[in-house]
Amino acid sequence: MLDTFVNDLVETLRALGPATVIGHSLGGRVAAIAATRAPDFVRALVLEDPALTQGTVTPPGFADEQHTFLDRFDNPADAGREKVLMRRNTTWTDDEIDRWAECKPHVDRHMIDQLELGQVNASDVFTELRCPTLVLYDADGPFAKHSVPTSNPSVDVRYLDGVSHCIRRDDPTTYHAIVDPWLANHGR
Repeated sequence: MLDTFVNDLVETLRALGPATVIGHSLGGRVAAIAATRAPDFVRALVLEDPALTQGTVTPPGFADEQHTFLDRFDNPADAGREKVLMRRNTTWTDDEIDRWAECKPHVDRHMIDQLELGQVNASDVFTELRCPTLVLYDADGPFAKHSVPTSNPSVDVRYLDGVSHCIRRDDPTTYHAIVDPWLANHGR
């Protein structure tokens, strides 16, 4: 499945021409690998808490946990409780939480069952990147805990406190204070 995602992005980049790519979580994993496979088509790369670690990304029981979570959105009362939890535990706007909840019944369950992201040598990926790359991690998150140090001067890694996996939504002020000037310098 990972190769399908990466190949789709590489073909899109080849069709569009060189671009700046921003990827979150799985999208960060895909974007980083695509940038190593088609370096002439990625001008700059921003990775927000990327699922780019040594070994597998999908732990045992991942599919079952995701199905149990998504099942809650089939029942309006359970979906309402999930929205209350999101309001309590995040700084997301009501509109973002409503849209987040509305999309859950539309998640492709087959994709969750088939989600196999393969083994990736994250160290090799970070070493092979030729474009300016900004990596933002939730300092307390699982991806940061399993991140791989890199000596590649093109890669700028930052660990942020007080956020969770959705850094842009959890702390948009900090996210934009870091990403916007970085893009102004590297994303053209």
